[in-house]
Order: sequence, then C-alpha cells, then structure tokens
Amino acid sequence: MPDDSITQPAAQLDQALDEWLACQRAAEAWIAPAGKLIEDRALRNRRISAAYASLWLADHRFQWAGLAAFASKQVGCGLQNAADTMQRLGDDIRAAHTADSFEWLYKVMIPALVGTGAGFMRGQLSLGNLTVFLDAYPLHRFYIRNGIDAMRKAIGVRHLIADRVHWPVASQLLPFGKPFREIMEGFELIEAGQLHESVAKLAWHEQVNVLQTVMYNDPKMRLALDSNQIGTVAGQQSADFEEVGVSLDASCHALGPDSILFSPLANAHLYDVSQRMAFVMRAAARMDEMLRGAEGASVAASLRDIAALVDHPVDADQ
Repeated sequence: MPDDSITQPAAQLDQALDEWLACQRAAEAWIAPAGKLIEDRALRNRRISAAYASLWLADHRFQWAGLAAFASKQVGCGLQNAADTMQRLGDDIRAAHTADSFEWLYKVMIPALVGTGAGFMRGQLSLGNLTVFLDAYPLHRFYIRNGIDAMRKAIGVRHLIADRVHWPVASQLLPFGKPFREIMEGFELIEAGQLHESVAKLAWHEQVNVLQTVMYNDPKMRLALDSNQIGTVAGQQSADFEEVGVSLDASCHALGPDSILFSPLANAHLYDVSQRMAFVMRAAARMDEMLRGAEGASVAASLRDIAALVDHPVDADQ
C-alpha cells in the first residue's frame, strides 16, 4: 500500500500507530520481557512456538499460525541438534591427541569445520525465527483487535513506529513494517474463510519477503544448507546433519513416514524459492487435510502442548 495512507487525519494516524505499537509490544512480551531480549535461543524459540500456537487456539482460522507453530518447533529441534553437534565435535577435538598432520586433519580440522557450519546455521535459524515472529505475530494481533477494515486503512503506516520497536535486522536489509501486498491478501482470504489459500499468501510473505532476504540469500547459509542436504542424503556421519522436514506434532523425534520431508535429492536446494515453497505448501496441505478430518483433534492437542511449553505473557489472549 502506498504511503498516501499517512495523509489520514492526525488523530486517526496517532490512533493507528498506538494500536500497531500495542500489538508490537505484545509480541515483544513473549521474547523480550521487561524490554530485554531473551539470549537463550532455545527458550526464545519455545516462546515463539507457543505464541504461534496460542494464536491458532484463539482463532482456528489462523492456519498459517498453526503451521508456523509446528515449523518453529522444528526450528527448535534444529537448534538443539546444532548445539549437540557443536558440543560433541568440541569434545572430539579436545580428545584428539596426535602429531601426525593427516591424522590431525581428519580428527581435528574436519570436525572443527563441521562445528563452525553448525554454529553458523544455528545463528541464522534463530535470526530467521525471531524476525518472522516480530513481523507476523503483531499482524495477527492487530487483525484480532481491530478487524479487516481497520487493517486495510492502517497497514501502510506501520513502518512509522520502526524507531520504537525491537527489529533484529538492519533496515537496509529488510525495513520494519514494509506493507508487502501478500499480507493484506492473506488476511482478506482469512476474512473470506478461504483458509488454505490464506496460508499460501502468508507463507509466501514469510518465506520470500522475509526469510529469503534475511537468511536464504546469504552465500554462507547456502553452503551450509547444501552441505547438510548432501550429508543427510549420503547417510554418512548422520549425527552431524539433520534431514529437513516438519512433523505436525509437538515432539522432536526423528522424522518418520508421517513427516513432511523437503527432498531426498542431494542436489536439492532449500534456499531455492520454488523448491522451498513446494515443501511448505505440502506441509500446509497436509495440515489442512488433518484439520478437516479425523486427525483434527490430534493437531489441536499438539498445538495445546506447544502452547503449554512456556508461561504466557499476561496479555497473550487479549
């Protein structure tokens, strides 16, 4: 939406900005209580996952938020796997006692490189998880509190509170509050009851407008993802790599036949928009199918479990 929405009367503009700020503060209450960002990435991820789950539990039309809860939970599993890999490789390096240069390369240098890649990916996954949350959660809160008409009128001015909110990436990379057209298209579809279609729009916003810019365009991230994909397909040193997929439950068990997997191909690239969106929409279609059928109760139970992982901020359901 163009910035001509800023020309609305001053009182209306102030009211819209106050409302956007209130919704942004509600998001920050999950991950930065008392104004201090939670440094523990695993805890922060659990709080983000619980926040998404709480959105779906409050309004079952928010299928994107439900899917985001499962995806965020899976990010948490990846963060834990990366942390475990770094710890194990560090232990292996410290235990390696050899003066032979080739043995040193095998026992020390290669594990160190794998550990470095795991650490980098852990940081990027956490950054992407946080950025999407601080963008998407307040949008849902605004819609809950104000409705679609107010959102249409106010979406173009959200960026005016940029200097008053927590935003984890540089504005040159991704400016806060940019009114990408997929945002309103997604919420218009929610309003019309076209829920699966709304997931497609909001997932494009999440995956392309935000995550592609924040992490998937990074050459180092692409190298780490390709290495992980090759490692999982090859099946060697499996503890060092993690298959990309999502399970529509609350656990971090190994991905199985009921999970939605990215690709069995060694040359598949998660950073490729078309490949990643196909994977995301398979997961969305499976969740929609489950919700419409006999498995809907198990989806709801899993989202309740995710929501119960942490204490909620006092205004989480307002």
